[in-house]
Amino acid sequence: MPFVEGVPPVALAAPGRGGDRRPDGLSIRGRAVDPGLWVADVLPDGRGGPIPHPDVSPQDLPYAGAIMKLWQSPTRHLRPAALICAAVAVLVFANSLGNDFAYDDRPIIADNPNIHTLADLPGSAFEPYWPNAYGRELGLWRPVATVAYGLQWALWGGSPVGFHLVNVVLNALAAALVVVLLAHLMPLGAAFLAGLLFAVHPVHTEAVANVVGMAELLSTVLYLVACVAVVRCPGRMSWRRLGGVCALYAAACLTKESAITLPGVVVLLDACRRDLRLSGLRGYLRRRGGLFLGLAG
Repeated sequence: MPFVEGVPPVALAAPGRGGDRRPDGLSIRGRAVDPGLWVADVLPDGRGGPIPHPDVSPQDLPYAGAIMKLWQSPTRHLRPAALICAAVAVLVFANSLGNDFAYDDRPIIADNPNIHTLADLPGSAFEPYWPNAYGRELGLWRPVATVAYGLQWALWGGSPVGFHLVNVVLNALAAALVVVLLAHLMPLGAAFLAGLLFAVHPVHTEAVANVVGMAELLSTVLYLVACVAVVRCPGRMSWRRLGGVCALYAAACLTKESAITLPGVVVLLDACRRDLRLSGLRGYLRRRGGLFLGLAG
């Protein structure tokens, strides 16, 4: 953007804050921006005001607004807070993209012929998670994860790079969803810090760096989306929302069984939002009864 020589850089306020709303949505120090004018924060003589400049056209102003939106404080705006946490999660775990298949990746994915062809993939969804006899002893059944591995094998041609890329992206989505969820329970600044901690915490290393960790990551993403849907509707849910939450819950459980905890977490979330009190337990059960019955089914 052009500016008057010798004048400090322009300081734009958030769109529509403190000033008259204009078609371009920009305001500066409580005053609307006039087309054809560029405004400096402080003039050389200490006065503030508009400075006409022949090189600035009205068409430049929307681009200025778009640029300034990128600089919105993550402690005041949810979208940049979530995006920053997702970006940090990508940067922290990007070094895993060069990993090969390791440990459990080999028997479950690399050496498992049942998921290497799309023709055999539907049948593999009904087989134990571990493809050998040991799998039947464990009794683990994760059909969504198994099918996801098979689809990725077909998509990436057996290359581990694509598998690791999916894990990094899922982890970034989880970090962003943590911010979105916690923003309903605490100030956005605290939710942002919690999201950053989640993004960089080393406890996620095994889940992200190993390909089979996709089961944990995908289950977590589905789980968090369900939680966000719940906290956004503290009252009785519509049938559409209820069906969506139950579908997310079922998919999360069929990806990894640890998602079975969702009903208990719903109670905790409602308690944190003070939607649940012992004195109003009967009313709470009327509002949430359909949800709990759906999750139990």
